[in-house]
Amino acid sequence: MKKKLVAVDLQLKVVLLFVLVALVPLSIMGVLAMVTAEELIRTRVTNEIEHVAADKAALLERWISERKADLEVVAGSSVLSSLDPAQIAPYLELVRNRYRVYRNMIVVSREGTVVYGSSSRIFNPQDEAWCRDSLAGKPYLSDIAFDPDQKESFFRISMPLGEPTGAVAGVVCATVGTNTILSLILRVSLGETGECYLVNREGAFLAHKEP
Repeated sequence: MKKKLVAVDLQLKVVLLFVLVALVPLSIMGVLAMVTAEELIRTRVTNEIEHVAADKAALLERWISERKADLEVVAGSSVLSSLDPAQIAPYLELVRNRYRVYRNMIVVSREGTVVYGSSSRIFNPQDEAWCRDSLAGKPYLSDIAFDPDQKESFFRISMPLGEPTGAVAGVVCATVGTNTILSLILRVSLGETGECYLVNREGAFLAHKEP
């Protein structure tokens, strides 16, 4: 009887040994498979996000370039070079109503006085970087910032108004709202729980699907 118990005990130990020998490599393979799958998923998602970021950056750059081209056309018009408020007001209101992205537009003379402004805000144009740069003959493009009152990101573009002699007659500046383009930029599919944000280089939020 004792011999049988010893034999049974030995058989159990042998079976357990074989089971352990079989499970160890399977467990190692399972862990490796999980790690590999996780790394593949992370790499795939990272590559997808990099492609999305590149596409959205190109879209935003192209849209900003179009706005710069708009303002170049406006600055080159004979209406603005006249510096006549009676002519400038309906022309720029038409531009704003047509494009629906220009929140405010301002025309300043070379002396620094406001000839036309679609905003009632009182300020000294000569204190603004856009005015100083464009009076010096240079186009100006600001960084994108967020306006908490309007709950919208914006940037400013200004262009010098030239005279036939090549001198600068004044400046036109436009404040550009970005809700239209950002709604396209944030239209990204990132799975069921993925979210898309836009931040500036300082890390400040500029846009989110739930502003």
